[in-house]
Amino acid sequence: MEASARVSAASRPLTMFYALAQAGQAIVAAHSPGTPPRSHGLTLPDPGPDLMSTPVRVHGHGWYQAVSDTVGSPILQSAELGQLWAAIPDLARTPLPSGAWPKALRVVPVSIGQLAYAPAKTAVADVLFDPLPTSPADATDRLKRYPAAAPAVIATVPGAPQVMITGYTDHGHGIRVYFSLAESEQPIPQITILDSRASEYRFYNQRWLIPALLEGQVLSPLMLWWALLFGLSMLARYHPDAWVSALEVDRSQLAVPLEDVLDLAQSAVPHLVLEALLRTTVRFHS
Repeated sequence: MEASARVSAASRPLTMFYALAQAGQAIVAAHSPGTPPRSHGLTLPDPGPDLMSTPVRVHGHGWYQAVSDTVGSPILQSAELGQLWAAIPDLARTPLPSGAWPKALRVVPVSIGQLAYAPAKTAVADVLFDPLPTSPADATDRLKRYPAAAPAVIATVPGAPQVMITGYTDHGHGIRVYFSLAESEQPIPQITILDSRASEYRFYNQRWLIPALLEGQVLSPLMLWWALLFGLSMLARYHPDAWVSALEVDRSQLAVPLEDVLDLAQSAVPHLVLEALLRTTVRFHS
């Protein structure tokens, strides 16, 4: 990863992905002894005009599958590059210029002691939808893309079921959501409920909902990054004309976001690799 900081964006995906691939081999060797794979386990078809709609697909059994098994992440079947990008919490502030893929959503806890109408056995939080939903039904439908959130209820104004309760956080405008336990479940602390629905990611007090990909799969952030960097590296290696064109600041809306992605990967990926090697969470103060 250190070498990647010294090369241009035109070739950086190659050095970044192969650094991650080497780290993946170390993760597997540390925790899953066995015959090592001989391939990447992923493939990328020729891209069309919209690079971010190019799908990353499984191909045989390789390091992608081995690392996924080791870290307990589902095996990706197919996902477009833009879909992977949108699902990564680190890239929430690096939006794609087009596409409607579900995004990772920031979740900000709300003290239940300040609320008069929250149900029992409930954790309350403001969810920073992007874009904001237009109605409770719209918000409920969009939450279905985040399996970890269930069961969850959109909070509405008492006596006005079509009016959502909103919250203003330090990170933006959110929609109030109740994350409740079933009646048959024993009460547990609100923070424990929230931990099971929107756990902290990389930093203390930064909670996220990650959307499912195809077939309801929710990949771990490490494997989301793996698949995305694989795809970008294949573009840089086998489709250099399309890749370099995408990086032309004067012509491409993707240029600045792509450079941001590669910069953010420099800090996010080593952190996630460390957690996978240690098999424990490592949190930083933001």
